[in-house]
Amino acid sequence: MAIYSVVLLIRVLLLMPSSYEDWLAFSQPWWWCLATFLFWVSLSSHAWLGVRDVLKDYVPNVKIRMVLLKLVVLALWVYMVWITFLLCSL
Repeated sequence: MAIYSVVLLIRVLLLMPSSYEDWLAFSQPWWWCLATFLFWVSLSSHAWLGVRDVLKDYVPNVKIRMVLLKLVVLALWVYMVWITFLLCSL
């Protein structure tokens, strides 16, 4: 995720997209779509681990914790489907 962030910053500074067409061209290369998808997979995994640990520490009721964990998993899957749809529709 750190490497992606650095590459993103460098690309933005070099290409300086300012219009819709520029941003569209910025996100069009297949390798950039793949890198962005891998970034979101990593971010979702990171979020899952963090939220899971917080819920294990601060929600003592097992049933409530399980419901919350399932809601987090559902939200993360929705986000992954959404970003995949956005990347594939470009």
